[in-house]
Amino acid sequence: MAQPNETGHRASREEAAAWFARLQSDDVSAEDYRAHEAWMSACHENARQYLKLSAMWTEMDDIADPRKRLSVVRQQRRAGAVGRRSFLAGGAAAALAAGLVAVHGLPDVLTSDYTTSVAERRSITLDDGSIIDMDADTAIAVDFSSTARNLHLRKGRAFFKVAKDAGRPFSVIARNGRATALGTEFVVHSSADTITVAVVESRVSVSYPGASSAILDAGEKISYDHAGLGAVTTVDSETEIAWQRGKLIFEDVPLGQVVSDLNRYRRGIIKVVDSDLQTLRVSGIFDVTRPDRVLEAITQTLPVKALALTPYLILLHPA
Repeated sequence: MAQPNETGHRASREEAAAWFARLQSDDVSAEDYRAHEAWMSACHENARQYLKLSAMWTEMDDIADPRKRLSVVRQQRRAGAVGRRSFLAGGAAAALAAGLVAVHGLPDVLTSDYTTSVAERRSITLDDGSIIDMDADTAIAVDFSSTARNLHLRKGRAFFKVAKDAGRPFSVIARNGRATALGTEFVVHSSADTITVAVVESRVSVSYPGASSAILDAGEKISYDHAGLGAVTTVDSETEIAWQRGKLIFEDVPLGQVVSDLNRYRRGIIKVVDSDLQTLRVSGIFDVTRPDRVLEAITQTLPVKALALTPYLILLHPA
């Protein structure tokens, strides 16, 4: 039988994992932050387990906790002396947050004009009449001027139906690359470390610093990362926009990208902990309302096992 202190430690670990997953989501609220702060302050073990978990995830893939990025502001505004418990639960997190803000900057939700949360999709009509269909867990900042229409895709995926305006080019900027509409309809998809641009109608110019640009016609796509532009390939446009109909379609897609997409439709975090698994190929058609079916298919068809630390934290490792 577990001793009382062991039971308490286990409970704190499970609660820390649940809080970590909750505070990673884009629909986290001010009430969530307050509740989390109260939980951290309740006992030293809560704070210890949360900071330990945060450090583990940071080591695994440099994942930043949005709550800690913001908590530094809250902590700095507090006046007066704090007790030892408050320092352990709040001050330590604030100190860690200062470094995270310097490295990662503010969360995307605070630097964007339009966002969607996990499993949410929405359509936006801009002032110029252009339409954006946003996939789940997506963030976009709009920067319109008298001479240009620039949108910054901070994360996620979106379909753009561009209103004509010859005097103001329409561009989507993602991780330094730029996709400029030469027609009307295209998709920009940020997944893992790669940006993919797919044209549904007309043409799009794609450029990346230090690399030559490419012109895509309807039914073509291109991806880019820190190494530059890849090759132009053909694509089924209906596959690229299947998420608008509630479907996830993968055709020989790397597991890393699949997991990145899946995390936008599932509460919590799925993490591939072995780099060799990232390039395993996945094919299939899935319903976005049942994301766990994708996880089941991965473990049934690939040499991969899923370790559920909690319902909110799942690690994928070699079978």
